[in-house]
Amino acid sequence: MICLRALAEHRGPDIYNTLTYRQIEPTSLIEFDLARTNAASAGAPRTPPRRHIVTFTAVASKWTAMTVTEFGHPTALMRDHAKAELEQGLDKLTALLEQS
Repeated sequence: MICLRALAEHRGPDIYNTLTYRQIEPTSLIEFDLARTNAASAGAPRTPPRRHIVTFTAVASKWTAMTVTEFGHPTALMRDHAKAELEQGLDKLTALLEQS
């Protein structure tokens, strides 16, 4: 079980998830199932697991492309929210990496 917590100034709720890894190929692939849960449920899923496939491809000597594919969103709206959240997180990660 993992907990995602917003910065204090954003006052967001804690979001709990479980991850079950299906396959890991170092430097190229991570495949896992993700389900929402809560702290009180001891990790028992509250939502059906959704499969995720993350691939990594070398683009240049120091750059890597990452592709994320998610399956099983029950509605287009939920899919769109998940996509926006992922893009926002990756934009923040990119900004941090570019500072180094």
